[in-house]
Amino acid sequence: GTQRTGDFVENRHEGYPGYSIDQIANDTQPRLMNTIMELPNVVLLHAGTNDMVERIEAHPSEAPERLGKLMDMVLEAVPNVTLIVAQIIQVTEESERRTLIPQFNAQILRIAAERVAKGFRVQVADLSTIGVIAADLRDGLHPSDAGYRKMAVKWFEALQNASRAGLISPPRALSSGNRKLVEV
Repeated sequence: GTQRTGDFVENRHEGYPGYSIDQIANDTQPRLMNTIMELPNVVLLHAGTNDMVERIEAHPSEAPERLGKLMDMVLEAVPNVTLIVAQIIQVTEESERRTLIPQFNAQILRIAAERVAKGFRVQVADLSTIGVIAADLRDGLHPSDAGYRKMAVKWFEALQNASRAGLISPPRALSSGNRKLVEV
């Protein structure tokens, strides 16, 4: 990724706090495509929270289709990538739309199944139980340290499931100018 967070060695990502699904797909496209051009073998995608909590004007009922298009962008750009898409965390922030999160999460299962039926490697990470306990969220929307730890466990479980199912290709060494890139 083009973004860096934290002080650990492998801290690159392509995360954009506060972005909607469309903003991820459109506003970050040059950076996103640079990351995709590194041909990752696994992509983790957690998108849709801001679409559900009135942070954007687009109608939330269309969020599943917007997510499907974003997934397609990744799946079509990177042959043999394993895409792990998250059912989003449950927020407690006061919003009329937050009640739509369970419906959105159910649609993620459908969207993932449609891509699997087309031969793509897609898994779902169920992060929907995070946020049910108030201590999981620091402000009703963003995870606390405890919430992030729970998210990490759920992502790791999804990675293990994908690996056991034989869906994760070995990392590829890529040549980029004078440096050697190795996917992790």
